[in-house]
Amino acid sequence: MTAAPSSLPEITTRTSVLIVDDHAVVREGLHAMLDGDPSLHVIGEAHNGLEALELVGFLKPQVVLIDINMPEMDGLQATARIKAAYPTTTVIILTMHATRSHVLEALRSGASGYLLKDAPRSHVLETIRHAANGEVLISSDLLRGAVEVASIPEAPSLEALTPREHEALVLLARGKTNKEIAKAMHLSAETVKKMVQSIIAKLGASDRTHAAVKALRAGLI
Repeated sequence: MTAAPSSLPEITTRTSVLIVDDHAVVREGLHAMLDGDPSLHVIGEAHNGLEALELVGFLKPQVVLIDINMPEMDGLQATARIKAAYPTTTVIILTMHATRSHVLEALRSGASGYLLKDAPRSHVLETIRHAANGEVLISSDLLRGAVEVASIPEAPSLEALTPREHEALVLLARGKTNKEIAKAMHLSAETVKKMVQSIIAKLGASDRTHAAVKALRAGLI
């Protein structure tokens, strides 16, 4: 279990990240990669879910980057417990498993994002940066696969959405950030932010990822 030295000054302008993986070489590599980005700051490491749960309570990271297969408590169990105890903490799964069942379980556990370990460095960094602002990027292919294996009694109704909100939801479900949606729709980022909040509320979704899942269930993409 590793935590940031108490002598370090508090960093308020960088997104704080906790890395959770049972392989030391993976943790070290991620630590070096993330701390090499000026917008991110690794404040701790854990090698299983139990340690992660303890460190989240102690360090209060904004983002937890966690593997699935680990001893004592796996990443999916840890994600569910972290989100139950600390709902404002964003959890992103980083794993080698691309199976639909794993993605579905991650979403059910409360994960906001799902990354594969062979993802490009730029995509990993971008996903973590956006996670702190609720703009988590997750592959629409992975989301679609999770939806296909889920038990879905009926598609959600999108009648409450305006035409522009419907357009924004399609882009959101394709993994676009607010900035990208704003550019595509010729709107300001602030307008898109409010629009996404409205979409989430109208769909009864818990967050951006949940709204994307609803869009996929409705067959929008």
